[in-house]
Amino acid sequence: MRRPRHRLPLCLPLLASLAALLAGCSLPGVPGGPTGPAALPDAQQVFRPLDVATKGSNLASLDPALIEFQSDYNLAQLIFPPLVTLDEHNQVVPWTAQRWETSADGLTWTFHLRPGMKWSDGVPIDASTYAYSLNRSLDPCTESGVAYYLTGQDSELIKDSMAFRDRLCPQGATVAPDTLIGKSLIVGDAQTLIILLSHPAAYLPAALTYSTAWAQPRQLIERYGEQWTDHLGDDGGFGGNLFTVRRWEHPAGRSTSAQHGTASLVLRRNEAFWGTKAKLREIDWSLYPSQSLLWNDFTAGFGDSASPDAIELGEARTMPGFHQDPGLAIAYLAPNLGAPPFNDLRVRQALSLALDRTALAQLSPYPRAPTVHIVPQGMPGYNPDLKDPAVRTGDTALRPDVARARELWQSYVADKCGGDAAKCPKIGVQYRAGVPDQAAAANLYIQQWQAAMPGLRVT
Repeated sequence: MRRPRHRLPLCLPLLASLAALLAGCSLPGVPGGPTGPAALPDAQQVFRPLDVATKGSNLASLDPALIEFQSDYNLAQLIFPPLVTLDEHNQVVPWTAQRWETSADGLTWTFHLRPGMKWSDGVPIDASTYAYSLNRSLDPCTESGVAYYLTGQDSELIKDSMAFRDRLCPQGATVAPDTLIGKSLIVGDAQTLIILLSHPAAYLPAALTYSTAWAQPRQLIERYGEQWTDHLGDDGGFGGNLFTVRRWEHPAGRSTSAQHGTASLVLRRNEAFWGTKAKLREIDWSLYPSQSLLWNDFTAGFGDSASPDAIELGEARTMPGFHQDPGLAIAYLAPNLGAPPFNDLRVRQALSLALDRTALAQLSPYPRAPTVHIVPQGMPGYNPDLKDPAVRTGDTALRPDVARARELWQSYVADKCGGDAAKCPKIGVQYRAGVPDQAAAANLYIQQWQAAMPGLRVT
């Protein structure tokens, strides 16, 4: 679960996504799109955000085919241009693709790219670039853990992509002997990319906003192999979007110039960018080994933005430039549907109805909104008319319905446990150790469940 972010001075849509960039904070949109503010004074053209290293995130990878974490996505999108992106309303808008259309049967999508785009080394960014990039994300030798954005999950998206992805990579190979290029990924000409689908899917443009569909530099990948992102800062820096990588220093054998950070990524404005150029000249991003070290540096005047932890939140609220914004994220319990008693709908509904969601939300030091939804309000797909198991909507559904929860539980006990709750399967609650609000939440779950479901055994 990703906690809400609390940020301090300067405008942080810069590190949120191109959707936020289009909102017109520090950076402008594409030609013909929203325009940014007037050029910033030179002293304000360098932005220095601070962040903390967490296991499995914060620059786990800058390779678009491998990105799994939001923090990596945010930074990499400033370097590698997407065909399409999301605006501030989460609507798909053009980026390197000027326009696109689909065939009458919905199986053939044609994307028309802007002419004259290039990487910072002068190599063209065109339809062949995107065919290569999509194919590489799906290639079994790439071993992408997020290829499902392009293959689909329950039903195949890009034609033949599931079978291609699931093939074994030959031992020692870095590229599969087969390819989807020329089959379901077709280069019509330098500015025309054609994608064939297995079934009509209106959501294809939205799927292409994920990093697996961004442009990937074939020239670097073929030269340096799996370690190609370590060379993004070579020869003056590399990139193809709003910024280029000026320097990328991290613990794998390189020192860092950050005050106390373990990694430093310096991005420079891409003066060869094909659209309206960035208002910021440079972003100096520093990654810290601990929150306490980060906060000490930030309060001492190093860096322009940082996110406080719970114990620092009170101090942060008193500082000039404090800003709090919502995050579209959901925290939820995931039952093992294949194991009793969770394989019975009545038990799942009883567990849900027994919870006081408002009380649970208040356990966190960060503001959280209680909900019965799995898609948060503000995200496409949110359904305001969703009903809970007691057919309630809105704020009413946030309160426990103890009577209905008990009724469902007792029905299950009578059917499956011979009327004796002691004979029903135990349930277990797992949560991340060392996180105080999660431990408190687990205890509150148990209290509320046992109060509404007599005889329920929980570990």
